Amino acid sequence: MRWRSLTKATAVVLLGVGSWQFGTLPGWSADAPTGKSHAPNVAAVDYKQQLARVPAPHPQDAIKALQLRPGFEVQLVAAEPLIADPVALDIDENGKMYVVQFTEYNQYANPNFKGPRNCVKLLIDKDGDGRYDSATVFTEIPNATAVGCYDGGVFVGAAPDIFYCKDTDGDGKADIQKKVFTGFGSDPAGEGMINSFRWGPDNKYYVSAGTDGGTVLRPGDKSQPPLLMRRRVFVFDPRTLRYDYTSGGGQHGMCLDDWGRIYACSNSEPSFLAMYDERYLARNPYVSAPSAMETISTNTQDRQLHRISPIENWRILRTQLRATGRARGPIEAGPSGYFTSGTGITIYRGDAWPAEYSGNLLVSDVSNNVVYRALLSPEGVGMTARRAEPNVEFVASRDIWFRPVQFANTPDGTLYMLDMSRELIEGAAFLPPEILKHMDVANGMDKGRIYRLAPNGFQSPVPPKLGMSSTVELVQVLESRNGWHRDTASRLLHQRQDSAAIPHLRTLVKKSSFPQARMHAMYALASLNSLDPDTILGCLKDPNPQVRIHAARLAEQHLKNPAIVESLLQTSNDPEEAVRYQAIFSMGGLPIADKAPRFVGQLKFREAGRHSSGDRWLRVALQSSLKEGAGEVLASLVDSASNSTEKPLLSDVSREFVLSLARQIGASGNKHDLTLTIRAIDEIQHKELLPFAEEIVLALVSSSKRGTRLEFPHDGRTAMLFAELLVNARRTASDLLKKPEVRVEAIHRLKLTDYASIAPLLAELLTPQQPQAVQQAAVETLAAFDRPDAAQSILEAWKGFSPQVRPHAAE
Repeated sequence: MRWRSLTKATAVVLLGVGSWQFGTLPGWSADAPTGKSHAPNVAAVDYKQQLARVPAPHPQDAIKALQLRPGFEVQLVAAEPLIADPVALDIDENGKMYVVQFTEYNQYANPNFKGPRNCVKLLIDKDGDGRYDSATVFTEIPNATAVGCYDGGVFVGAAPDIFYCKDTDGDGKADIQKKVFTGFGSDPAGEGMINSFRWGPDNKYYVSAGTDGGTVLRPGDKSQPPLLMRRRVFVFDPRTLRYDYTSGGGQHGMCLDDWGRIYACSNSEPSFLAMYDERYLARNPYVSAPSAMETISTNTQDRQLHRISPIENWRILRTQLRATGRARGPIEAGPSGYFTSGTGITIYRGDAWPAEYSGNLLVSDVSNNVVYRALLSPEGVGMTARRAEPNVEFVASRDIWFRPVQFANTPDGTLYMLDMSRELIEGAAFLPPEILKHMDVANGMDKGRIYRLAPNGFQSPVPPKLGMSSTVELVQVLESRNGWHRDTASRLLHQRQDSAAIPHLRTLVKKSSFPQARMHAMYALASLNSLDPDTILGCLKDPNPQVRIHAARLAEQHLKNPAIVESLLQTSNDPEEAVRYQAIFSMGGLPIADKAPRFVGQLKFREAGRHSSGDRWLRVALQSSLKEGAGEVLASLVDSASNSTEKPLLSDVSREFVLSLARQIGASGNKHDLTLTIRAIDEIQHKELLPFAEEIVLALVSSSKRGTRLEFPHDGRTAMLFAELLVNARRTASDLLKKPEVRVEAIHRLKLTDYASIAPLLAELLTPQQPQAVQQAAVETLAAFDRPDAAQSILEAWKGFSPQVRPHAAE
C-alpha cells in the first residue's frame, strides 16, 4: 500500500514533452523552445499560490466522474458517514460486511492529529437492496489494515499483530479480542504492512506480510518456530492456528486465482506471480534459485497508464524540484503515465460479469486514479499478463480524489472497489517540506466509498445465508461458478468438521463436471482426515491438469503408499509441463533410487529438443529435490554423454543443470556426491566433452568451502584440472592489468589452497596500491584461514586500508 510516487527512475526528466507538460507555475521560467526550466531558491519561495486545493466531490458526483469499460456501471454500496478510509473488507457467510478503516494513514506527519483511530466496522444491508444501511464500530485496533472472516468473527491484521475478534452477545461489537500472532513489521505511514487476507483452496488463510515483513510467531507457543516474513506470504489454519509461510510477497495487494496461484503487485510493477513455494527450497539450503516472484507484465506498453484526471500541481512541482536538485528523491520520467502506486491486485472470480472477464486481473494505481485490467494466459509453467484495453483503462476518473486501494469478490458475483477518497495519497515523507507545509495530510479522513462494479442494469440478488445451510448443501455449493461461494462453503466445511460431508465429497470429486469443485472436494476430504489413497490416485489422472497438480501436492502426505509413489512417478512424465513441474517438487520426499531415473529422464526429454520457457524453473524444481542424490544425477548425465557413440548429447538445459548441481555439491561438501562427481569427470571418454569437464571443476570450486579442497584426489583428470585452476587463480590475482572484478573472483578461489603457498601473495594484495575491491577480497580470503598469522597479516596492513575496507578487516 505504498501510495507514493516512487519509481525506478530514469536519468532524464522529460520537460514539456510527451503526454504531459509542466506548464508555467509561478516562480518558474522556461526557455523556449527547449523547455529547460530554471529553479529559484527553494527556501526563498512560498508555493502556496501554486498549490491550489481541490475540494472533495459528493459520492454521486464522484460516480459521474468515472469512465468505465462499455457495458459496465458503478453502483454505490456504502459511503460516508457510514464508512471512512476503507482499505480492506470481507463478507461473512450471512452477508455481514467487515470493513477496515485506515484513518491513521499519513497522520505521523500531522502533529495535531486527534481524530479517530483505525477500526473495523460491521456493516449490514438490512433490506437486501445491495446497499448497506447500518454500521457499528466492531472493534478499534491501531494499525488495522486487513480482515478475514471465520467462525462468526474476524481475524484482523494490525501490525505487529493478528487478532481474532468476535461478538458473542449480538450487540454488533466484539467482546472477544485475542492476539493470535505477533511480530509483523510496521512503518510510520503504514503503507507496506500486513494486508490481503485470502482464503486458499487448501483451507488456510494466506496473508501478505508486505514490505515491512517481520519475524512472526504465536504468543506462548514454543512448538512452532518464529518465521522471517519479509516479502513472503503468511499461511495459517484458522481452526488449529498452525502457521507457515510461502512465496508471494508484494507491497500492498496479493490475491489467489481459482487454483490457488499467488499474485502480488508493487508500486511500479502491476503483477508478479509466485513461481514456486519457498518451502520446497528450504529442504535444500544449497540451491541458488531466482526469486520466486516473477514479473508477468513484461511488455512496457502494457504497464503504461492512461489517466484522465488533471495532474496535481504539487506533483508537477515536486518533479521540477527533484529535476533541478532542489529536493531529494528519484528523478522521474514524469509526474504520471506509468505505474507509481500499484495496489490491490485482484483476480475477478465472480459470475455476474460476462464470461470473458472471468479470471481477469485488476490492479489499481491510486496516484493516477485508474484501475488497470489484464488478460492472463498460461506460458510454460507460469502465466503472462497482457493489457486488456490498448489505450484506455478499465476504470478511470476525472477526479483526483478517486483512490481505489483494494477490491473484493462478492456474494452477488460482482466486484467491490474500495475508494479511500483522499486529497493526498502520497506518503508525507516523500514530499519536500516546501510543498508539505501547504498540504493537509488529514483531508479526506472522514470520507470513503465502496462501489460495486457491475454489468449495466445489474440488480443485486437476495444476499445468501450460507451460515444456515446444511453440510450437504455446502458440499453442493462447491460447484458454484462464483468464487466467493466456493471459498465460503469450503471455509464453513473446514470449520464445522462434520463427517456427514464425507460421502458427498467423495461423490463430488469423482462425478462433478466442474474441475474447481473436484479440487475443493479433495481438500475438504483432507480437512476431515478422509482423503483416501484411491481418491488421490484417481485425481492424479484427472482430465484437468490443475486438478492433477493439486493431487500431486496432496500425494506428498502419502509417500509411504507404493501405489501413490508409482502414480506420482508417472505424473513426472505428464503431457502438461506445469503438472510435471509440480510432480518434481512433490517427489522431493522420495528416496533417490526412485526419483533419480525420472529426473534424468526429464533432462533427456529436453535433450531431444522439447525445450520451453519453463526450463530454468524445471532446474529449480529438480535441484530442490536433490539435497541427497545430486551426485548420482550429475554422474548419470555426464556418463551418458561421455559414453555416447555420437556427439555428446548434453543440451544447454542439461549442461546448466550439471553445473548447478556441481555448485551445490561444492557448497555442501557432501563427500559421497563429490566422489561421484570426480569419478564422472575422470572417466569422461569423449574429447568434445573435455572442455565441459573444466567447467564442472570450476563450478565445484566456485561455491565450495575451503574444507572441500581436502577431498580432491592427488591424481587423475580432476586433480590436474584443479591444480591448473589454482595456478591460473594465482596468476590472475596478481595481474595488475586484469579488471578488479576478475581478480576478485580469482582471489576468492585461493581459499581452496594451502595457506603457506599463498600467504606472500595475499600480503601483497593488501597494500594501498591495490584497488579497494582487491584489498577487500584478500581480507576475505585470509579470513577463511583459521590461523593467527593470517590475522597478523591483516593487522600489519591496517594503516593502508580505506574506510570501506576496514569494517571487513575488523570483522
